[in-house]
Amino acid sequence: MQVTDKMIAFVKQQYSDNLVSFYEYGAQENQHSRFFLIVLKSVELNQLRPSLLKRHPFKASAQFTVFTQNELLNSIDVFPVEFLEMQQTRHLLAGTDCLADIEIHLDNLRHECEYTLRSTILKLRSAVFGSRVGYSDLIAESYPVIYATLKCLFTLQNKACPADKDACLLSLTILTGVDMDVLDQMAMQSKCDEANFQRYLDGLSQLTCYVNAI
Repeated sequence: MQVTDKMIAFVKQQYSDNLVSFYEYGAQENQHSRFFLIVLKSVELNQLRPSLLKRHPFKASAQFTVFTQNELLNSIDVFPVEFLEMQQTRHLLAGTDCLADIEIHLDNLRHECEYTLRSTILKLRSAVFGSRVGYSDLIAESYPVIYATLKCLFTLQNKACPADKDACLLSLTILTGVDMDVLDQMAMQSKCDEANFQRYLDGLSQLTCYVNAI
């Protein structure tokens, strides 16, 4: 039996009639983690106990998001970036496709994009202030969220997001005027000096100004 079959069988057995939907989602370029969404009719603590989850066939890198169906429908305006990614990259593994007809409002999407960029800049500055930090680690930790957020700009501009990462970076560069290849390369470097870290922050600031003007 394939690993995916074992995962589906475990989730079906674990949640039984309480299960609404079970998805895998996320961009394929991120091979380090696998992301799963579980939608339930109700969330019972005895179904989430660590003693039960230790028996699951998922790898340690698997990350889970668990919503009740009502919570999901009432949270779309709060997490539009996350739900847009789920909707666009979803693979339904079991249950009904409750993401198919959700509507992402562009005002909410633009607001979260700007919030994420601004809050990331503030967190990076705070991390540097008063302590010794590794600039490369800060960039590597922040960039995946930034990249996922920036892909939403295509939706905001009524454009299709390229599936290929290189094509996506090039299109974002043309769209925003910020050299996304540089930021992407910084995220993969094992060492980063202060000058390049400042360049990374400057790039995020320029991107924030772009989103703010939409």
